[in-house]
Formats: sequence, structure tokens, C-alpha cells
Amino acid sequence: MNAVKAIFTGGVNGVSAAIFVARGLVHWPETVLACACAMLGAWAGAGVAKKMGGGNVRRLVVVLGVGMALQTLWKFYR
Repeated sequence: MNAVKAIFTGGVNGVSAAIFVARGLVHWPETVLACACAMLGAWAGAGVAKKMGGGNVRRLVVVLGVGMALQTLWKFYR
């Protein structure tokens, strides 16, 4: 099912990207930089995650998620 989800997600994102490009709403220098950084992060992140181990990665994701949620709440209610 994960493969099906990935295919559908890619299709939806592809259509969205085509609409943005067709309407001239893409700022290309920032887009190219974001794509390059995303690819580099995915490549480096996979290596780091392998070295950390599954349990540690899950803990890190939980800690970061809770931290971002608390930061958002702090900004909203401040």
C-alpha cells in the first residue's frame, strides 16, 4: 500500500506543480535551491538514520515534534 500511496502522492504533487508553473507562480532560484537542499538532506539523513538506529530515530522524531508543537503554541498564545 505504501507504493500506491507514493504513486498517488507523486501524481497529485505533479499536477499541482504543473499548475503553479503554468501560471508563472514559481520563483525559480528559490525552487532550485530548495530542491537541491531537499535531495542533499534526504541523502545525508538516510545515512545518519542508519547509524542512529530505528529506536533512536523514533525518539528524535517524537522530541522534535513535541518541541515544534510547544513552540507553535507559545507563539500563538503569546
